[in-house]
Amino acid sequence: MKILLIEPHKSPVTIGGEDVFLYEPLALEYVAAGVAPDHDVRILDLRLEKDLLGVFADFNPDIVGITAYTVHVNVVKKLFEQVKQ
Repeated sequence: MKILLIEPHKSPVTIGGEDVFLYEPLALEYVAAGVAPDHDVRILDLRLEKDLLGVFADFNPDIVGITAYTVHVNVVKKLFEQVKQ
């Protein structure tokens, strides 16, 4: 099974650590490590890579997971709408 795990881009109205620091998507890395022996897993960090549609066309995932903090709610809702299409 192909699993795509997504770290969302910064919310445009958020003020905080994301303006100064770029943290590694460690939670997604833990999930990927836990399922990787049995499944093909990719992590897409939208803070660095912007081509969501290109990744979908290339990888064609069966399952998509998105991590988020509360401030990312609107960003993640839009991402899931794109994923659903």
